[in-house]
Amino acid sequence: MSALLLLVSAPSVFAGDFAWTRDFNIQAQADPSGLKARLGTRFKIGDVEVKAVLSNFEDPADAYIALRFSEMCDRPVNYVVDRYKSNKGKGWGRLAKSLGIKPG
Repeated sequence: MSALLLLVSAPSVFAGDFAWTRDFNIQAQADPSGLKARLGTRFKIGDVEVKAVLSNFEDPADAYIALRFSEMCDRPVNYVVDRYKSNKGKGWGRLAKSLGIKPG
């Protein structure tokens, strides 16, 4: 539980280090309503938007990354989600670079 809280409140996502996503997903599955509440609080978005973002991804960690990238590149999360879908399979690192987010 504390690892999930730390990740949700983490100041940055490092484009090259996604090993934390496994634990994030396990903990999110154990407490889905808590995850939604923490994402809403962390990213200052409502429950409807949290659910919409989560519905676009198989894994909750991917939704977190999309929200964080949105914040980092100062673009709406829908923009990041659309870019993710159109470049699916190319990886988060490549998406980060295309959004102007420098890895590391």
